[in-house]
Order: sequence, then C-alpha cells, then structure tokens
Amino acid sequence: MFQPLLFVLTILWFLSTVDIVVCVICGVNQGYCAGYISYFSKCYDLNTQQCIENTICGINEKVCSGECYDPTQKQCIQGYLCGVNQGYCAGYISYFSKCYDLKTQQCIENTICGINEKVCNGQCYDPTQKQCIEGYLCGVNQGYCEGYISYFSKCYDLKTQQCIENNICGINEKVCNGQCYDPTQYKCQRAIYLRQLQEVLRRRFGNKAFK
Repeated sequence: MFQPLLFVLTILWFLSTVDIVVCVICGVNQGYCAGYISYFSKCYDLNTQQCIENTICGINEKVCSGECYDPTQKQCIQGYLCGVNQGYCAGYISYFSKCYDLKTQQCIENTICGINEKVCNGQCYDPTQKQCIEGYLCGVNQGYCEGYISYFSKCYDLKTQQCIENNICGINEKVCNGQCYDPTQYKCQRAIYLRQLQEVLRRRFGNKAFK
C-alpha cells in the first residue's frame, strides 16, 4: 500500500545525503554570487560589481543588512544605515529614521532631542524654560503638586500659589476638606462638624460608642 508521508520523508532524507550541483551559465567576465536571492541573474560583472555577504553590489560599495551602500555617503551602525555625519539612537521608537544629526541633535535615554535639550519621561525639553519634577514637566518658576487631581496641569506658580494637602491654592489660602479658602474671609468648621457627629452618636448609642 502506497504511503505518501513515508515517500516524502524518504525523498527528503535522500536529498540531505547527496550534494546537488546546479550549473549556472555566466559570462566570461562575470562572477557568480551563490547566496544572492534574486528573480534575475546571480551573475555579476567582475569589473564593476562584487559579491559581498551574498549580495551583488557596486565595486566600491559595502553591505548593511543586505543593502548595498556608498561608504562615502553612509555608514552601517548596528545593521542600520545612517549618514556619515549621523549617529544612531538604538532604542528610539519612531515610524521615521532612528538616525540623528551629530551637530544639532543627541540621543538621550533612547530619545532624539536637540543638542542642548534634556529628557523628561521620554519628552524633550529646553532646561532654560522647563524643569523635570518626578517625571513631570513644569516651568522653571513652578512647583509640582504630586497628589493634585486635575484634568489640567499639576504645576503651580511658586510666587502666587502653594501646594497644601495635595491642593493647589493661593499663596495665602488654606485648605478645608479639599477646598481652598481665604482665612481672612472664611474659617474651616471641620471641628464643629465632628462635635455635632459625636453628639448624634452619643444620643443614639450612648457613651459606649466612644469606648
């Protein structure tokens, strides 16, 4: 009984035990680039071309990740092509080039920024205009209110504002139950509310509620 799988395995075993010689016709002034993958000829002109890393390139070219390049115009950095005056930012995540201009840019924390810029949580910034506080960008004359819950900035003006109990308030204001207030106009009645609550509980449960 014919067994297709056994037949295929036998053929594969046979092919692995013999050397198969394929003859390719090239011109008398041509070489043959054996590992070159192409729909066209694997032959190349010995006067104007060369076979490098199984790639057919120009006589003066080099190869970077299977791509030919002119070394007077480009350089291969970690398998990536950049200009001769460029650096390569390896961890930079971008849909565009990971190369950067060595004269005007720099690679900081896997981010391409201006030559005088710094990085804060993956974002470039001008240190003469901003500062990085706990991974958050604020102005140079600003503070950062860490626990402040807001859809807007957590930064505040150090001259006119302050951070109290995770709230951004005016420089002379105070906080009562998460709300800023002017102590010259209002007062916080939290202690009175507490005494009222205690009195209600005492009436309902007696003094045992406070033991």
